[in-house]
Amino acid sequence: LFHFAFAIVDSENKENWNWFLQQLVHVVNPNRQLTFVSDRHQGLIDGIQNVFPNAHHSYCLNHLQQNLKDKMRGFSKESKRKILDRFRLSASSPNLSLFNTVVSEMRQEGGEKIQKFMDDLPPDRYTNLFFKGHRYGEMTSNAAESFNNMIKGARSLPVTQMIDHIRLKFMNKMSNSRTDGLKWKSMFCPEIEKHLKESLEDLQTWDVSIINHQVYEVHSIPSAIVRIGSQTCTCGIWQYKKYPCSHAVAVLKKKHMSFEKQV
Repeated sequence: LFHFAFAIVDSENKENWNWFLQQLVHVVNPNRQLTFVSDRHQGLIDGIQNVFPNAHHSYCLNHLQQNLKDKMRGFSKESKRKILDRFRLSASSPNLSLFNTVVSEMRQEGGEKIQKFMDDLPPDRYTNLFFKGHRYGEMTSNAAESFNNMIKGARSLPVTQMIDHIRLKFMNKMSNSRTDGLKWKSMFCPEIEKHLKESLEDLQTWDVSIINHQVYEVHSIPSAIVRIGSQTCTCGIWQYKKYPCSHAVAVLKKKHMSFEKQV
């Protein structure tokens, strides 16, 4: 996480969110392709649309799940479990057929309350399938919760001391991250290195067939079609995480292609 802006305000409302975003636009180039991940506070929805009209806005999956739980008061434990499972699956569905199936099952199981919840939730704000921006696999605003936990001790301080406390927290975190980064052995961060290592273990039993010089079939369970040129896989993971999935790693490894060029 790289923290670069925060503000002290009297409350979370439309006016303050709009003011904060108007300050943020002087720090972050609005012409870049940006993605915001947040809860559904109306001040953020309106503010991002007004101040960053070209940005993409994704709703936090954890907040949506909590909203959904609130709609299921009085439902049986089994119905709640089934609806939440289907909702998470709808968010990660790699194709339209699966998405339509699980949403239909949710509606049928939950009745009018769940139907209204889904009608009020635009699919392009939470699903991998319909989202038009890049989230690099980030489906939640857990980063904000991590920040809140980090500054917990500063909340009761007077404003000037609070700001200085947070500034020092930022400074120390950046310094530690810089030190850790200097230890990296490749262009990839440790999380991606771990993913690549695990993927290489998965592919030990997989065969790869060439369809043409850009398209390959990976015989896993289930099989997947990998398109190197467009950096896509039918499993959907490469598209929304923006780094090679296990199927793509299998192709790149067995065909002696560079991993670095695919990230």
